[in-house]
Amino acid sequence: MFWSFLTTNALYYIVGILLAVIFKDNRAFCKYICPVTVFLKPMSYYARFRIIVDPEKCIQCNACKRACPKRAI
Repeated sequence: MFWSFLTTNALYYIVGILLAVIFKDNRAFCKYICPVTVFLKPMSYYARFRIIVDPEKCIQCNACKRACPKRAI
């Protein structure tokens, strides 16, 4: 049991590091593979606060993308 724990943890970290290097994105693992998002995505649909971009006011300056710490926009 101990060795399977170590092996799967090592695999988990290796995949995360490889994705970060391949996509040049530190959050690649979180965006594409993380199992926690299965629970968070449906809940974010009903979130009280959410980032909404008004297409009529948007001038395509990308200031919102630079300011967002999670690059969620």
